[in-house]
Amino acid sequence: MEENKVYRQVLAYIEEGIKNGSITVGKRLPTEREIAGALHVSRASVREAFCILDDMGIIECVRGSGNFLTGMSEKGYARLLHMDIQMGMVSRKEANHIRAIMEKDAFSQIMDRQIEIDLDQMKALLEQMNIFYIPESLEAIKSFHHSIFQWGGSSLENKINQAVSENSDALICEKLETLKEKEKRQINICHNMIFQALERRDKTLGTEAIELLYQVLDEVL
Repeated sequence: MEENKVYRQVLAYIEEGIKNGSITVGKRLPTEREIAGALHVSRASVREAFCILDDMGIIECVRGSGNFLTGMSEKGYARLLHMDIQMGMVSRKEANHIRAIMEKDAFSQIMDRQIEIDLDQMKALLEQMNIFYIPESLEAIKSFHHSIFQWGGSSLENKINQAVSENSDALICEKLETLKEKEKRQINICHNMIFQALERRDKTLGTEAIELLYQVLDEVL
């Protein structure tokens, strides 16, 4: 109970620092001794609170350098989503459905805002994906979709995508290894359509291809 209380105190301390501008992303936090003194708690309790916040992705504890505010909350999202999936409260299909909606939105943002993209990079990934060797092509598939999120997705969409990826990618890759040739061709066709849509700046084609791809993945899961 004491550690839980201190954890909340430390979190409130960091939130107050963010509000007043004394703590910013990438900046080193005050030392354990300083925070312990400010909160009138033990350094050991502050250290334990730092470990919890590091596990959640709010801060990063770097041995010998200090503790830094990172804003990598997708680690916490991923852990919570994993627990929900394990408890049967959320299915991987449901998580993938959310991912599909966000990816279509990210693609639409690329088109609507005329965001510059690296077509050469996407073409190189596409060539790896079309070979469909394991694991190179599977890594290329992940990079292909992460790139769409990075270019067009909001900060929140990127974080949720990372959380879903951590919980789904391993299973999807495992399933893809056992696909029949017909199913592999369907996935390749979808990815080629997405690339063509990026190349032609065709929002309708791109969103339809993403929708079709996730329908195929739903059958896999």
